[in-house]
Amino acid sequence: MVLIELITILKNDTILKTLLKATVTNTKIMPMPLLTDGIGYNFIPLTNDGIKEQSQFELTIINTDLLRCYEIKEQVDKLLITIGDTPLTNNILEVSQNGGGSYYDDDLKFYKLKANYTILSRRKLNG
Repeated sequence: MVLIELITILKNDTILKTLLKATVTNTKIMPMPLLTDGIGYNFIPLTNDGIKEQSQFELTIINTDLLRCYEIKEQVDKLLITIGDTPLTNNILEVSQNGGGSYYDDDLKFYKLKANYTILSRRKLNG
């Protein structure tokens, strides 16, 4: 499954673990809603023609330091965005960023940096 591949790539990166101050028991990467520092995600299937499928992977990076949010995003970009015809994995053919933005959540007292990625992947057929 594409989502599992993406999360595995993020959780296994030592630089990202350091930036997030992750621990063995808390990777700080989890589904939204996320109410503390880390990376929250949503995964939305968009299109499927039986051969390829396109999805949106929405990340929300949360931290008290906006610059740290951008450092984390830069590392995520290095891990996920594909260059040219080189696929990310055997299944994930292309990843590109297609939107985002930042704001300060006054209720939580955290900055939130959003980044949306379009994922093009092979459609796995049963059988």
